[in-house]
Amino acid sequence: MKNRLVTIDSTKRTLTISTSGLEDKGYQLINGSDIILVNSLGNSVYELKLRNGLIALPIDLTTLSNTEYNSGDAQSSLQFLSDVGGIMNKPPPEEAIQITSSSFGEQLVVQPTTFIQTAPVYNLIPSNFIEYTSASGTTGVDNRMFKVTTGTTVFGYGKIQSLRALSYNAGQGGRARFTMRFDSAVADSWQAVGLMSISDELSFGYNGLDFGIWYRKNGFAEVRTIAITGASSGSTDLTLTLNSVVYTIPLTSGTVEHNAYEVADWLENNQSVWKAEQLDDTVIISALTDGAKSGTYSFSHATATGTITQNKAGVTKTSTHIVQSEWNVNNLSDWNTPFDPTKGNVAQITYKYLGFGDIFFWLENPDTGRFQNVHIIKYTNQNTTPSLLNPSFKLGLYAESVGSTTDLSVYSASMAAFVDGTLTKTKNPRAVENTQSVGTGGFTNILTIRNRNTYNSFVNQGEIIPIILSLSTDSSKSIEIRVVVNGTPSGDTDFTEVGTNLVSDIDVTANTITGGTLLIASALRIEKLINLDDLEIRIFPSFTFSITARLTSGSSADVTAALTYYESI
Repeated sequence: MKNRLVTIDSTKRTLTISTSGLEDKGYQLINGSDIILVNSLGNSVYELKLRNGLIALPIDLTTLSNTEYNSGDAQSSLQFLSDVGGIMNKPPPEEAIQITSSSFGEQLVVQPTTFIQTAPVYNLIPSNFIEYTSASGTTGVDNRMFKVTTGTTVFGYGKIQSLRALSYNAGQGGRARFTMRFDSAVADSWQAVGLMSISDELSFGYNGLDFGIWYRKNGFAEVRTIAITGASSGSTDLTLTLNSVVYTIPLTSGTVEHNAYEVADWLENNQSVWKAEQLDDTVIISALTDGAKSGTYSFSHATATGTITQNKAGVTKTSTHIVQSEWNVNNLSDWNTPFDPTKGNVAQITYKYLGFGDIFFWLENPDTGRFQNVHIIKYTNQNTTPSLLNPSFKLGLYAESVGSTTDLSVYSASMAAFVDGTLTKTKNPRAVENTQSVGTGGFTNILTIRNRNTYNSFVNQGEIIPIILSLSTDSSKSIEIRVVVNGTPSGDTDFTEVGTNLVSDIDVTANTITGGTLLIASALRIEKLINLDDLEIRIFPSFTFSITARLTSGSSADVTAALTYYESI
């Protein structure tokens, strides 16, 4: 079989390549189910390899032009056996496959579902992202790009990360696309842009002076429960020791639930090492970093009594940095335009998970404008434990000193994360309801639900999706309704579990709710039904969602709120 570039004789198992017009071009040779790449390496040297990169044979065609090249030992790998198709002048498959295929190689017939999408084009960090710093590290926006720095202090740290996580759905792949730029690199520093959480990370970035891919997994946050077993009988300070650090917390007389609220509220507002949440007569604390927190713990008070129990021991993530020269698909040495991390580049990461699926890393080839697969973490059929602790990731960037004093900067102009395909609810919804007497003063809490920070002692990455809100009143007067996220209560809250193995907690204390983010403002007469599903509201871990009401005139009225919602976890 012949065409203008290649002749293959399947009987003799020989290949003939004409060099005329081949310079600086890449081609695919489709041979049955195999795709062989013919790539120019310059100076009349070409490369033959299978799509999966198992074979790479440099061929010097200076003396072989228009003659036969006997595949020899390569024939068993390249399988020049039957039905040869044509040569096509198009990007190699590793550049094009993601456009038409899901993470499992299935043809995409629907748009991926967006979970995270942002670009700081107005030189502001959007409200759905959060910033972290330590020492002299900084976060911000510079020239319409997210920017994080280490500062010049040892262990300086800057990080910008999405509030929302790319929520994993079994059997559907995840993907992230983002841009990245790194000013410089020095020893004793870490820099990255990509998918990350307290337990796992998939990203592009530097380990010291080496550019590559970060693969971190199986990090655990220390989780403990402080149980208040006896209430304080007066106003006396609690001496609470957590990981050998002593905190002095004022307690007042009341119930054990009241003291649990006081401890959680103080910890939330006076330190930055632990996340604290009151749940009935306990306080659930979880470390904000992974790794062991094996110091001393104690509870000491004149009249109140309590215990501290370890739910989950902290474990540092296992970190692997795969340097660029070791990438197993394409280490970029054949790019006509050399790869430069100090310039803005476009990256993509795709993963199947299912526990043992492969993980793919891509970069946009500046010569073709298409994504090119550069590395695969090959996990299938090679391991006995899952590749990640939790495949639900947040999206972000960080720069961290681990000993250096050079001020390093990392930038990203845009980032997005998707699930391949559409989402469906695979579990039954949940519902809560409560009736509260309201007056004409402030907006009174009818009910508040909270997405708990931890779930079965793991850091929670799931979200609560409100579906339907039903409201009714026994008053003929008009009632104002406000639905608020992260409002401030006027007094103690008393969260209790909605049910077993759920992430949602409920508080029905008749506090006045102020501040927060107003999501819905409405008026109620007799009864009302609000479809929340269309609004696509998401309640992230640690967030509260309060339904509040105020009477426009009169003395008081009973208002009932019933909320139906879905836990995406």
